[in-house]
Amino acid sequence: MILLMAGSFDYNSSSTVYIVKHSIIMVLPVLMLFCPVRIQAQTYNPNILPLGDKESLMANTGTGGLGSVGAVYYNPAALTEVEGNSLSLSGSAYLQFRFSAKPVASFFGTDLNYEGTGYQSIPTSVIYARPVKNWHLAYSILIPMAFNFEGTTTWNIPVENSHLKLKMLQNYDESVFMGGITAARTIGKSWSVGISLYGQSYSYLSTIDLRGSIVENPGMILQTTDRRTLNPVNLLVIGGIHKKLGDLSLGLRLQAPSVYITGKGSYYDYSYNNFGGTTNIETSETEIESVTGYFKTPADIRLGTTYRPTGRWLLAVDAAYRFSLAYDIYNSDELTVRENLKGNYRINAGTEYRWSEKINLYAGASYTPTTKKETDGDFGEDYRSVFT
Repeated sequence: MILLMAGSFDYNSSSTVYIVKHSIIMVLPVLMLFCPVRIQAQTYNPNILPLGDKESLMANTGTGGLGSVGAVYYNPAALTEVEGNSLSLSGSAYLQFRFSAKPVASFFGTDLNYEGTGYQSIPTSVIYARPVKNWHLAYSILIPMAFNFEGTTTWNIPVENSHLKLKMLQNYDESVFMGGITAARTIGKSWSVGISLYGQSYSYLSTIDLRGSIVENPGMILQTTDRRTLNPVNLLVIGGIHKKLGDLSLGLRLQAPSVYITGKGSYYDYSYNNFGGTTNIETSETEIESVTGYFKTPADIRLGTTYRPTGRWLLAVDAAYRFSLAYDIYNSDELTVRENLKGNYRINAGTEYRWSEKINLYAGASYTPTTKKETDGDFGEDYRSVFT
């Protein structure tokens, strides 16, 4: 990806330049791979951001059924617990996120700390549900993930008798949009089944520009630019079973692997190095436009239970497992960018307390280990969330 070659250059001393050059060659790929665009891309996980009606207030817990229209996503069969017509709109008025590593790398005895922040303010779900004879039907629009970050990071590093300046410019935008229908019905007195069919649109844009230069000689530079886009559309099927046992309810949710429908992507990578002098300039460029691009959602199984010990309290617990998945992001003979997701489990728990006839209090917590298969320079993320 990054082609930076060593060569002689008369600046302070040849040994100093040689060390600087080879150290930059080693540290640039680490910085490029660590950036949030490299971590977040393709690792979409439905536990990260609040989604749904009551479910979003209870740490995304609801497979056992909460009498909420959020069942269209968490367990379609539990939609039978919703009485009458229902319209639900929910969103994030202000949600801030932060990527941080201290340090991301160590360079000539200097720790390179990294931090990037961003925020979003978007609707996350619009759901309309109504009963039709023996069926419960719903139409829903969901945005289970939306991240946007733009910023600059600069490091100044003393290197013997000189100073190295590293500057990174980033622009990153990633989101998932889902629109679909749900149908559910009761079977007997205590069983119900349901299915949701969604069109899933994935949008991804990542641009990183990383430049290294000697402060005392600004014309001596190493630079790399990386830009990627993806816009695929998939079909996603979610099925559910629900069982009512008095004050206790049980739910099972099954999500099939997404099915690719259409989509395109692009890839651009450029590197430049004049550390070898004007007679030994190294460059590399790869550009691929309008190639087929993929985003795939793995199979997922989720079990949940809800229990109402008293008229005021409702307790809910979910446990889920997401299966492993590996695929090539771009369909190109010129380029191989492979996504390798490992299987992971998720734990969610939430509670509802009826304070009065008009006031309910909600709380919850969730734990989601990384879905990323970690390798040298490729990092995963564990998520721990608390909701109130």
